Amino acid sequence: MNKSGLRRIAPAYLTIQHVINMRITLFNDSYNIPTILTLMIFLVCFAPYSYLLAQQVTPQPQSIEYGGDSLSFGKEYALVVKGIDQLDPSPIIKTIQSELHTLQKRLFTSTGKVEKTISLTLHKKENNSTSNKLTEGYELNIDRNEIDLYAQDHAGFLYAMQSLQQLFYINQESGLIPCQRIVDSPDFPFRGIMDDISRGPLPTLTFMKKQIRRLAHLKINVFSFYIEHVLRTKSHPDFSPLEGLTIDELKELSDYAEGYNIQLMGSFQSLGHFRNILSHPNYMHLGVGDRMLNPGDSASLLFLKEVYNEIIPAVKHPFFNINCDEAYDLSRGHKLKQLADSLGEGIVYAQHIIPLLNHVQERDKRPAIWGDMILKHPEIFELIPPKTVILPWDYSDRKSFDDLLDPIAEHGFEFIGCPGIVNSYRLWPDLLEAKNNIRNFASATFDKGGMGIMTTVWDDGGRHFFATDWYGIVLAGAYGWNPDGTDDRMVDQHFSRYFLHGEPEAFSAFLHTLAKLQNIDRLSNLSTHLVEMNYEPQSEDTVLIDTTSLQAISTILVEAKQQLDRFDQQNSHPYHWSSDLAVWHFKLDETIEACHIPFKLMQLSKTIANVYRESNEVIRRNDILRARATAKKNLRDAKHMKDLFIKLWRTENRNHWFDEAEKIYECRTKTWKEQYDFLLRLSHHGTTLVPRDKYPIYSPSPGLFITYWLGAGPFNTVGNLDFDFFAKEQGERNLRPAAIDYFLNPSGTYQGWNKIISPYPDRINFSDYYNSPNPDVAYASCRIEVNAHISVKYELRSTGIYTLFLGSERIIPHKQSIEKSSGTIHLSKGHNYLIFKSLEPLYGPWNFSFRVLHSEITQNKYKYILK
Repeated sequence: MNKSGLRRIAPAYLTIQHVINMRITLFNDSYNIPTILTLMIFLVCFAPYSYLLAQQVTPQPQSIEYGGDSLSFGKEYALVVKGIDQLDPSPIIKTIQSELHTLQKRLFTSTGKVEKTISLTLHKKENNSTSNKLTEGYELNIDRNEIDLYAQDHAGFLYAMQSLQQLFYINQESGLIPCQRIVDSPDFPFRGIMDDISRGPLPTLTFMKKQIRRLAHLKINVFSFYIEHVLRTKSHPDFSPLEGLTIDELKELSDYAEGYNIQLMGSFQSLGHFRNILSHPNYMHLGVGDRMLNPGDSASLLFLKEVYNEIIPAVKHPFFNINCDEAYDLSRGHKLKQLADSLGEGIVYAQHIIPLLNHVQERDKRPAIWGDMILKHPEIFELIPPKTVILPWDYSDRKSFDDLLDPIAEHGFEFIGCPGIVNSYRLWPDLLEAKNNIRNFASATFDKGGMGIMTTVWDDGGRHFFATDWYGIVLAGAYGWNPDGTDDRMVDQHFSRYFLHGEPEAFSAFLHTLAKLQNIDRLSNLSTHLVEMNYEPQSEDTVLIDTTSLQAISTILVEAKQQLDRFDQQNSHPYHWSSDLAVWHFKLDETIEACHIPFKLMQLSKTIANVYRESNEVIRRNDILRARATAKKNLRDAKHMKDLFIKLWRTENRNHWFDEAEKIYECRTKTWKEQYDFLLRLSHHGTTLVPRDKYPIYSPSPGLFITYWLGAGPFNTVGNLDFDFFAKEQGERNLRPAAIDYFLNPSGTYQGWNKIISPYPDRINFSDYYNSPNPDVAYASCRIEVNAHISVKYELRSTGIYTLFLGSERIIPHKQSIEKSSGTIHLSKGHNYLIFKSLEPLYGPWNFSFRVLHSEITQNKYKYILK
């Protein structure tokens, strides 16, 4: 049997052995045959359940031996601590003392007049101890009346205390802890979490400290942030928002983390993903386009080194991550393309990163870098400093990571595996995918000799709360400590019982219920689009809403909410994370409400239409009053949801990005306010004085509108739609853009295709993205995938004259009128690219809508799969 198999059965075996020890004691003492028979029946009937009861500590310890008795504790006991004053003073010792004080206050008597005492003694072991050779390891012995903690360093004592706290808190209702001996140490020296703070919410310093306290409880020892433009440096203070994280705050956080055996690892994005900084006038000259620094440019390198020089002294971890991932534009522009054609993209990349890696080393840090570009251009392995730590990443549910890890190991570089918890444009992370990803990546990293794992948490594009990530973080702690000996079923049970104080498997059942949503095409990728939809009308008086699957989605969410409610019915627990449940409740409630809003709007619309047709004044008056009361309640509910969002936001985050995050709630309350105001006027003045056309019509749509496109523009034309703005490249008929592609804009610089994600259910508003005093032309592209040649009906509307291409075929001639266009398009097996080209109208909004009728569609960003 392999190492993993032995570790997985060990807890169950030891729990059974505990009962066997009890049976032997009874047999030797009294030959009590009935008791022996009872215990034998227990072993036969309940041995399977011993597996469920075995793990009371997360991460799962390497070794547990159970004795035949229990330690009793409670308010009638005093906890007497010995040996802590013999240890060298340090921030970690202060943390241990603080947590001991809290433990004593919560679970033990505060008076000195008790006869029952429990002795807790800390014993310092020498480094050559055979029972505990590794750094951060510990031994925890629990007997009937005493507890002994052994460690060779302060970190070991801290982790012994964290394990002991879990045993106390999880058993506080019974007041009994099984006597046991835990010998434990981590398999990975590097156990990290990285939080993306740059592309969405930016946590407060108080919340970051809360993260650190929780991470220490999971025996995480490295914390890092993904940083683009949100760091406020002294050398370059102007690219950061006013609420940005300061260098002083970073240092304060680093000092604070030291008391929890956590080191902050420095990080700064240093090549791609630079759009936010390059959009500032003072830094535009550093870019090769709108989203990437000019690689190897002396001014770009100087800028980065100046930022590094401020971050490096503020953080304590010996590694520093220069990032440099997803550098897609290494041949962008005439000059870079010539260089890439001559030297190769890999060498262009290497000429940028090598000075940065060397600079980090010169500042007494070990450089780290994401692995994707090096794996794509393996010639780089021979050029970079040998002490570079490579960070291969992947966030999918895959079985093998050999293609990521083998090349790095074969070239002799040390590496850290980087699984992920992905919130990008999602309602919440797919935590089942994260579980499989973390487990398999950690195991592969351990088998290949990696230094550890750094689980990354990505937040781009959403109104994200870190509270929904903690289940994945607990898994990261478990597999970072014990990659081959952890059973995620045990982690599930412990997470439910200890961290949320619910029934074992309760949270796992909740996640599996949520996973049903991904079997519905509309939420296959957990897209936030449903929740972030804006129902405000624009130029037309009709808003079409796709109601497909909304009832099925709502049913699943209600089931999940009922499961979540069970946690709230449990007794309070001193250490459970109840604050997280409020976020989960909010997420479910706002998604359920998002399913109901279209039906509420359509019902009101129908009622008002009936009011204008009704000739009986009494009936008409009563209908208006009922509709007004409904609109008022909807407005009140929308305001409540907004207030709750603000409250939850303030518990985690700074003001940065708040206006963007709050926008959907502002739109929602505005929509209901307009409904209520119209009905108020109607009730006061009647149908003769309030025109019907002042109220929009909300109707169901027979098909999904395509509302996620890639956009290019604006191109100023002084009213000319005929010009091909891509003629010098592949030509507009041959456009096949991806999110990483770019184009030459009218100013002569290169610009990336924009993500156009409409908040409206039935249209794209170009005016939200392109605005200039002269009429402009813009392009929008999406991809439709089919598994066979098919013909489908479509419908298209536009406020500006337009043309439409399917692949290289122009299916709608240019200069169409603004009336609705409909017809049939013929899709070929595989990928089909729609290119919509529109001229901005002289007056009014600039928008268009496109939908495929009577077909099932699955969306993944700007890619649509047609069934």
